[in-house]
Amino acid sequence: MTKTTKSLLAISLVCFVVGLAFVTGLVNVRRVAALYVVLPLGAVFFGLFLLSKILEQEFAAYDLEQRNAHSRETFSGTNQPERVRQSPVDPSAKSS
Repeated sequence: MTKTTKSLLAISLVCFVVGLAFVTGLVNVRRVAALYVVLPLGAVFFGLFLLSKILEQEFAAYDLEQRNAHSRETFSGTNQPERVRQSPVDPSAKSS
């Protein structure tokens, strides 16, 4: 797991635990109702963790593919930009 994935998992677990403490009444926060948002935030961060975990292998495969393509270009010498051939312009011809 990458640092981002680990961070998302840690944040989601902390939010779930704190949110459950608020919802079950272990911590009395009735005067500050905005703190009840912590439990859904845990669910949101858990969803982000799952998405990043699923896409982690895809990102690694894409990076490997790009590195291989870059190394093939470097060894074959095709990394030089192609010049576009332009037709010669007659300086005596005036365009209106």
